[in-house]
Amino acid sequence: MNARHAAALALLLLVASMVGCERRKPFWLMMMPPVQEGQLELNAPMMSWSPNGLFGSFSECEQARKAAAAFSVKQAQQMFGKMFKNFSEAQIKGAMGVMSNAVCIASDDPRLAK
Repeated sequence: MNARHAAALALLLLVASMVGCERRKPFWLMMMPPVQEGQLELNAPMMSWSPNGLFGSFSECEQARKAAAAFSVKQAQQMFGKMFKNFSEAQIKGAMGVMSNAVCIASDDPRLAK
């Protein structure tokens, strides 16, 4: 896991633990798989995945995950085209692959500790 991923996950866990102290319930994280040399690393340890959202329930996380996965390539091209010049179709499809392979996991999932 690179330092940016570790810092993002640590911050999310800290904020969420402060918010969830009263309830003592786990919160949910939408995690995106890492990409190595243009290939999705779906078997990588969960700690190397990138957090991309914090949710109060599994259903909220799953709803956001499904919406992200349904985001069409054309919509992605329009959005990324405005943000990044020369964003290739292969890069957009790669980003879509990451989104479609996102998973929702509970904050107390033991895979986050490994």
